[in-house]
Amino acid sequence: MSDRRVCVFSRATLQSKKIADFCGELGVVKLKSLPEPSEISSDDVIIDGLFGSGLNRPPTGSFADAIDWMNLSRRNGAKVIAIDVPSGLNASNGSTPGVAVKADFTVMCLSSKQGCYTDKAPDLCGKLLFANLGIEKPENYTDPTAFLMEGPNYGVMNRPRVGHKGSFGNCLLYTSPSPRDVEESRIP
Repeated sequence: MSDRRVCVFSRATLQSKKIADFCGELGVVKLKSLPEPSEISSDDVIIDGLFGSGLNRPPTGSFADAIDWMNLSRRNGAKVIAIDVPSGLNASNGSTPGVAVKADFTVMCLSSKQGCYTDKAPDLCGKLLFANLGIEKPENYTDPTAFLMEGPNYGVMNRPRVGHKGSFGNCLLYTSPSPRDVEESRIP
């Protein structure tokens, strides 16, 4: 399939018509259905723009089928690039209420999405990239709901990217009381 440019649109909206017209001007072939995954090879790139950052329910029907197709095509060697977040991933908390795209790259637009760093997202987003879309310092236009702490990891064990604090064992900390606690306990 690497000799063709493919663009698939699922809904007839004004926006999708404008995109289809633009793609047509670029020589993109519009298909009515997805190609067989066996036609996909390592020469192909799939752009996942099925859902945006507002997804709050499981993908169903033809949307779930399209996500399954993207994942199968990726297993056949195609590279998948997700726009903003992989489809099926909750951009706020990294959960996947249903099926989700496993991308090789995710290009977060205008702001970093908290959900791309949490829960199942590290295994689904691939390499994270950021695009300000020509807006200088887009962080000046939104109030953050979280902050990403980056820096060296001194003495951190090598762990799977997806995990929970309870997945890595337990720690018991036993200490003696501080001298101040002892003094305060003697006060009548």
